[in-house]
Amino acid sequence: MPPEIGKLRHLMSLELHGNGLSGSMPDEVYNLEKLQLLNLADQWGIQRKCNKTDGTVVDINYSMGGLTRPKKENAGLTGALGSKLSIWRSMKGLYLNKNSFDGIIPEEIGFLRYLRYLWLHDNFIEGTIPSTITKLRNLKHLRLGENFLMSSFPPEFGRLGDMEILEVNGNSMFGEIPQGLYKMSNLEVLRLDDTLMNEAPWLVVPDEGMTGSISTFIGALQDLRWLLISNNPMTGTM
Repeated sequence: MPPEIGKLRHLMSLELHGNGLSGSMPDEVYNLEKLQLLNLADQWGIQRKCNKTDGTVVDINYSMGGLTRPKKENAGLTGALGSKLSIWRSMKGLYLNKNSFDGIIPEEIGFLRYLRYLWLHDNFIEGTIPSTITKLRNLKHLRLGENFLMSSFPPEFGRLGDMEILEVNGNSMFGEIPQGLYKMSNLEVLRLDDTLMNEAPWLVVPDEGMTGSISTFIGALQDLRWLLISNNPMTGTM
């Protein structure tokens, strides 16, 4: 992505998903104050080839389409989400999944009060789920699966009453399912599976995996279609 993209100050939607982009996401992206949709997802893992007019094969599974030597597998865009994302006050959809972003989810995510869709799954994001995420009252999709988070759910997580998809699978989650989660009446997908320590699954520590039991209030989630809580040290009866 060229840094000059930051000069497009009136840009409201930037969609580059499903290509074979690599390298760092330029900081100049944070200059796009009017962005409502940023979709940089799926820069790896898609089987797609095409031919140039001279017959050369371009394969997006490799960096630079496999046109440089030696060939290097494409891992997508890199970099960390910075505190500057608070500039995106109008953001409604942030799709960065299937890249190689690292670092933490910054506390400033709480400033994106219009955010509805946050897709960060399949990256290398670390740290915890920030408590400020509970300020995003319009949030419908929170997809954080397959990262390196080590976190429990923040207090007052049940404030996110519009939630439809919640995925934290494939991270190192711990603690009990918060009671507020059972008040998310619009919830359709809940993935808490495989939350044993992702970094070192052979280690056993007291806080490993989601604990406790499934509350009888689970019956209140009438719209739920997918419930995955496998591979956790949960107890109790059904």
